[in-house]
Amino acid sequence: KKNEESKTNFETIVRLLKEGEEANTAGNYDVAVAKYDEGYRVNPDFAGSAPTLLVRRADSQKSRAVAINNKAAKSTDPTEKVTNLNLAKADLGGSMEGFKMALDILAKANPGDITPDNAAKIKASSISGMKEVMRLSGAIKQVDDRVITIAKEMMPQILAADADAKAKTDTRLFYATMFLGSTDTAVGVAAFRDVLTDSPDSVDGLAGLGLSLTNAGFINFQN
Repeated sequence: KKNEESKTNFETIVRLLKEGEEANTAGNYDVAVAKYDEGYRVNPDFAGSAPTLLVRRADSQKSRAVAINNKAAKSTDPTEKVTNLNLAKADLGGSMEGFKMALDILAKANPGDITPDNAAKIKASSISGMKEVMRLSGAIKQVDDRVITIAKEMMPQILAADADAKAKTDTRLFYATMFLGSTDTAVGVAAFRDVLTDSPDSVDGLAGLGLSLTNAGFINFQN
């Protein structure tokens, strides 16, 4: 009976993964997110399937956030614009969370549940996805609390995965930019100073540090 259940679960996961891929390719992100989530929940602790489904779900949420933000940018209705921006922010938070969950499951994986090659690919995809979520969050100025919390924890791993100095500077810049709309100004100031340590002539780093210092002064004045 246990073997039959495992076979059924496997077939269900394969089906949902396929349906999610089809929906994602078609740009139907609502369906894709739902299919990947359903597949993940079939066996949420199994490293052989759960991390893959979580990464696919996170990628679809990231794509949906971009689509929703583009819709908000074109909207002339203030209420609709705010609603869509909040939805985009929530999707980016969910995406960041999904990438982190995938990494957490891999870290606790039982020997034999997943091959080292697949685990390495999923880890790389998760870290790359986190970096992109940071970039998007700062770019559209919609930063979910989950993105900040996870980014603070994962920055060492994300930087370690960067191939060269320019990639590391980009990561630091994406991280710092998220704090321009945050009240956590001290972290933002420190983060932009890290950018300038890596790249003293960075125009974005210099501008960001100036804005962060201005924000810090304004917030301190208000308090």
